[in-house]
Amino acid sequence: YTLPRAKDDLKVFLVSPNSHFYWNLAAVRGVIPSAISDEQLFLPIDPGFAQYSAENFEFVLGRAERLDPERNIIEVARNDRTQHVLSYDQLVIATGSQIRSKLPFKLVGTHEETLAALHSLQKQIDVAKSIVVAGAGPTGVETAGELAAAYCGEKDITLIISGERVLQASHVLPSVSQVVERGLQKLGVKLVRNTQVKSVQTNAKGEEGAAAQTTLTLSRSEEHTSELQSHHDL
Repeated sequence: YTLPRAKDDLKVFLVSPNSHFYWNLAAVRGVIPSAISDEQLFLPIDPGFAQYSAENFEFVLGRAERLDPERNIIEVARNDRTQHVLSYDQLVIATGSQIRSKLPFKLVGTHEETLAALHSLQKQIDVAKSIVVAGAGPTGVETAGELAAAYCGEKDITLIISGERVLQASHVLPSVSQVVERGLQKLGVKLVRNTQVKSVQTNAKGEEGAAAQTTLTLSRSEEHTSELQSHHDL
């Protein structure tokens, strides 16, 4: 939109360590095996800018590592392990966000690293008989609901809530929380209130192809054993 109204020598550089855009809003369903294809979750970035000439746009696959505002330059470590220096007139910094637990509901590195993490989580979900979701914010609630809806009672789904109700930290009305909780319970999700996960211990796998057992130590001085634990901070 800017280029037709700007001077001819305008050039935009897009620096990203990821070759693909991740539609992470759909990740809560995408973690379920075969629910959404990789091609739908990840879209290549470069073809989206094919209409622009090399004189006006360049996609730099790498990570910005150093900023020198006095000289108006940034240093980029390309994914091919070469270094690149870019000069700029205007700089936009868009760092995005990450989940503390490094679950692939957000990017966890390069496209290849995120894809590998997603496939690993899908395999764990596939073989697990019981799944604990710790954290009853929007992501945790939706994940628990998607899992319960997908497996229709074939897996035990537990949602650990730090307060009295789901979505409490998101400051939604209690009436909204009640509606959400009724929906989760109707799907068979077990709700554990006023509880936090204090520690996680993953034990060795049993039979070949079986999920590893994970023991959660809870703030209520008890332990809970599951085959997959998903921790969300929201």
